[in-house]
Amino acid sequence: MIPARWRWRVGTALVLAVVVFLVVRGSNRPEDPELAPPATTTAEGEQAGGSSEREGPGARERIEGFDEVAFRISPQGAEASTWCALLAAELEQRQQGLSDQDDLRGYEAMVFRFPEPSTTRFTMMDTRIPLSIAFFDADGAFVSSRDMDPCPPDSTTCPTYAAEAPFLHALEVEQGGLAALGVGPGSRLSFPDGPCPAA
Repeated sequence: MIPARWRWRVGTALVLAVVVFLVVRGSNRPEDPELAPPATTTAEGEQAGGSSEREGPGARERIEGFDEVAFRISPQGAEASTWCALLAAELEQRQQGLSDQDDLRGYEAMVFRFPEPSTTRFTMMDTRIPLSIAFFDADGAFVSSRDMDPCPPDSTTCPTYAAEAPFLHALEVEQGGLAALGVGPGSRLSFPDGPCPAA
């Protein structure tokens, strides 16, 4: 049988051990903890219920099914600048474009890439954003540009917009935004290796 004084010492040691454990365990918790909203994880490992890419001004958020691509504009007689665009390289992506979008989601443009030089005409059906479009040939040289306005809601017909010559790439930006990227007569479009520059 354990003497009373040893039972008291063992009990005191156990109480101290529990107190120390709780203090150490709680030391890496926030001072004012809050419950986080419930979140689920998608197959890609991103949390649903909010974007993991667009979190502040200038941040980017991809349109589902589209990739992004770095592009470079070399204005005539000026230094080149590199930007980031949503990439529409497949037929279904080119057909969807920026329809049903309210903005470019933090990207400077959407690039339409064709498998060969094209004379495809563009329409603003189901597009809510006034846009400007610039066309570039197979060598990256500027072909022409146009401003495009959304069609009225429930329109059954909508104007189409064409380039002045065959083109390989088309670049859509918010209306009036081409000059800020350096796009205009004499400019050239190219695609540097590597990821987009930071937002």
